[in-house]
Amino acid sequence: GVQDFVNADYVGANNNFTECLSINTNNTPIKAQASFWRGESRYHLDFLTDAAEDYKRFNSLSSSVSDEHLQAVGNYSLAYVYFKKKDFNRAAASFDKYISYPKEFGSETYYDAISRLGDCAYYNRDFVKAESYYSTVADAGCNSTPYGLFQQAFMMGLQKRYSEKQNVLDKLIAIYPKNDYVDDAWLEKGNTSILQGEN
Repeated sequence: GVQDFVNADYVGANNNFTECLSINTNNTPIKAQASFWRGESRYHLDFLTDAAEDYKRFNSLSSSVSDEHLQAVGNYSLAYVYFKKKDFNRAAASFDKYISYPKEFGSETYYDAISRLGDCAYYNRDFVKAESYYSTVADAGCNSTPYGLFQQAFMMGLQKRYSEKQNVLDKLIAIYPKNDYVDDAWLEKGNTSILQGEN
């Protein structure tokens, strides 16, 4: 199953993990890991409801797995299922569980989860909370920082703090001049100038 997954044969992986789980065994760590990887396979196949059930099963058994990172990632993966289904409250709860694992702090996945927590707050129209999450990512100096800066600025604009928004956009443009978000930053600067009467 793992080899099929590595080879991007998600149908084959799903079938092998299903067969593994059908075997009557008391090997809880194997059952836990098979549940996780079947969830990953099903996520790639866009079987989101089934993937969620596998991740939940894994999370209930994860204490039997010695890999603490995998224990944490079970919550991260479940969060993405909820996020993809636009269930932002459950997504946020699962991302919160993921970032609560101390050893995940500071990793790229950690800051990706913080970004998604910002997105969840934004979609729930809690712009102040969203800005707080995006600010954390903006200050981290990680791969997600340009996105964090852009979204931080956007939240400031939604709160009509236009001068602050322009300053953050200028920071994004200056530090990451070749990033994909720079053209969006220039567009937002123009839109914000209009809102400030600076035609």
